This record gives sequence, structure tokens and C-alpha cells, in this order.
Amino acid sequence: MNIGEKINAWLTDILSECIQLFVKLFNEIIGLNTDDIGLIGIIYALFVSLCGVFLLCIVLYRVLTAILSEAEGSEVAISRIIIDTFKSSAAIPIMTFAQGVLQNGIIFPLIKYLFNKQGGFAAEAITGVSKVSGIELTGFTLVLFLLFFTIVFGFFFFKMCKFYAEMVQFNLATPIAAVSIATENFDYSQTWWKKLVYINISILSQVISLTLMIFCITRMADSFIFFMFAIGSGALVLGSPKVVEDLWSSTGTTKRGLHGAGRFAMNLLRKH
Repeated sequence: MNIGEKINAWLTDILSECIQLFVKLFNEIIGLNTDDIGLIGIIYALFVSLCGVFLLCIVLYRVLTAILSEAEGSEVAISRIIIDTFKSSAAIPIMTFAQGVLQNGIIFPLIKYLFNKQGGFAAEAITGVSKVSGIELTGFTLVLFLLFFTIVFGFFFFKMCKFYAEMVQFNLATPIAAVSIATENFDYSQTWWKKLVYINISILSQVISLTLMIFCITRMADSFIFFMFAIGSGALVLGSPKVVEDLWSSTGTTKRGLHGAGRFAMNLLRKH
């Protein structure tokens, strides 16, 4: 065995071990529960308490402003303040419940199902590949093959770590989003909802892409089309599918959409 073959064999072993490590980490992801991190609950309780004080201050400010406006002869709808206060108070349990249903009732069960469906033989499926539609994978070509899928697995693990951290941030931001409903011109709740749905759909689409990639890898020896789909699905793990990006754009929460929403809100305020 010459030096080049030894280097290829060494790189192949390292990449194979990395893939096996990532597969084990994915299996650990399935059973994760952020409730085990007690500090999150403490911070959430602190946020709820502070936002309760903020809500009281906002309502008092609006009531005082309404009283002063009426004294000056301007008409102010007190009922609007009462309705906004009720909506803001009810939003915290509703938004928390909705986030729990979206994640624990839809997204996480689908992720677990997809992982259990294909994740059990992912490491062996990739490290055991020796040919693509009759074309032998040897030497440096095998190293490149394993390197690409190692990068895909590593990036996906990074995305899952970020996803869990972002969901905690969304949970902590629930009181802030709820309190913003009681304000006159800063309602963050709509943006909160849309971004929450977008992030969950995005991670689900990448899990589907990863599952399709593994499925195609196990059949690459049969047809070249499976090799193409495996590479394409891996690329979609590295970057969100266009259909998901278009969904985000259509929500109207992009920079352009936010400016349009702001102008629309200002026009409504002028009318009233």
C-alpha cells in the first residue's frame, strides 16, 4: 500500500467515524426535553412577572391618555383599551398552548418518526457504499463522497441545536409578544406567530430532505438517479428549499412586507 492509499484509508476511517458519531447524536436528539433545563423555567417566570408589570403600566398610560384626550374634547374608545387588555392577558396561555401543540403535537412526532424510519441504518448505509450505478467508488472519490455527507450531517446537527435554542427563545418571548398586543402601535404577536411557523416548517423540510438523502443512498447502486437525488437532498439540508423561502416571503414579514404593514397601520390610525 503506497502513501496515497494509506492517506485515503485514514481519511475514510475518520469520516466514517464522524458519520457514525452524528447518527448517534441524532438518536439522542429524539428524546430531548427542554423542560429538563430548570433555568429556563425560572427565566420564563421572571419574564411573565415583568411583563405583567409592563402590561399594567401600558394600560394605565392608555387610560390616562384617554382621560386627558376626552378633557380636551377628543373622542377615545375606552372599549378598545379594555378589549386590547383582555386579548393581551389571554394571549400568554393561548400562545404557549399553541406553541406546545405545534411542536409536541406535530413537528417533534414527525421528526421522531422520520428519524426512526431511516436513521437506524444511516451510518452503515453511507459508510458501506462502494458503487454508484455500477461505478466503483474507491480512493479519493470515496473520500469526497464521505466528506460531502459528513458535512451534511454536521450542518444538520448544528441546525437542530440552533432550532432547540430558538424554540426556547420563542417561549421566553411569549410574554413580550402578548404584552405588545395591549400597545397602540407595536403589536409583535403577528410577527411572532409567522416566524414560529416558518422556523418549524423549515426544520421539518430539512428533516425530510435528510430522510430522502439516506433513502436514496441505500439505492444508489441500482440507478444513477438515486445518486442525483441524494446529492440534491443533501444540498437542501445545507440550505432551505425554495418553497419554504417563498412561504416566508408570502407571509409579509420580510423587510418589504414590514414596511407595507407599517404604512397600512399608520393609515388606519389616521382614519380613527
